[in-house]
Amino acid sequence: MLKVAESIALRIEPASFLGLLDHLMKTHVDKYDEYTQARLKIIKIRILESLGRTKEAEIMVAEHMDVVEIRQGVVQMALEQKDFQKAKRLIAEGVQIAEAKKNPGTVQQWEEKLLEIAQLEGDLILLRHFAKKFAFDRGHVTAKYYQLWKASFPASEWPITIEQYIQSVIFNEKADKNRSSWLPLDQVLFRRLSPILILEEQWERLLKLLPKTPDEHLLASIHPYLAKRYPREMLGFYLPTLKVSGDKSSNRGEYQELAKLMKKVKQDIEGSHVAIDELASQLIQTYVRRPAMLEELGKVLGKGKARI
Repeated sequence: MLKVAESIALRIEPASFLGLLDHLMKTHVDKYDEYTQARLKIIKIRILESLGRTKEAEIMVAEHMDVVEIRQGVVQMALEQKDFQKAKRLIAEGVQIAEAKKNPGTVQQWEEKLLEIAQLEGDLILLRHFAKKFAFDRGHVTAKYYQLWKASFPASEWPITIEQYIQSVIFNEKADKNRSSWLPLDQVLFRRLSPILILEEQWERLLKLLPKTPDEHLLASIHPYLAKRYPREMLGFYLPTLKVSGDKSSNRGEYQELAKLMKKVKQDIEGSHVAIDELASQLIQTYVRRPAMLEELGKVLGKGKARI
């Protein structure tokens, strides 16, 4: 209803609509109404500007710079005017407000804007700081920011830079006494470093990083990169993993997933047909009382329903 009212306010009763906004702002003062308050203020600023009452709009903007969208508008104006110092000052204040409100998402939005400014100014120090931070934020590697960080270095410097980072990850993880014991160190290092090795196309090192007993999820993450490059080694990892998966599976859905993975291995890994068929036959012989398993694994062997 508010959208409808705004759409006709300028043509019919702008004063009444502004009065409505003021009334709604007075009634939505609870701390849980912060989003509604912000929305109402933004609408009022927009209406004032449309009516040519720019001075009132400017005063309202200055009074409500704690609203993210309002501050963003002022920052954007500063950027359009190439007033980077003003934009950075406004962003720094915005970060402080967001941190006080314990809103990390808003903090990152402001920091992403700082990264944008660093690119416009050619500020390598700030660019590298934020690009690296976002590349490895929350334990995940974001390729977009990783490539931005990498592109900020000369080709001759990058191998040393990324190797130093890799070694720092290894050192810190080994030294971390608070690391959860349920996830072994080799799996932690794989999860943190494998995306980097993939981006750097360090295939042999990626293979060596793989834990000794990887599950199907870890294997799936490197399958597209290593299945054809290292067929013998990858098959050696797959066979015990598939055997464990077969022993643990207990319903048709799990049998279907097992059969699907077996067929994928046969399709992608050269020289795997005989070993996979032997494993499928072994599971069929072991679990003869599981008709659904016999049927699904029979498809791996190229049969309808496996015969015992």
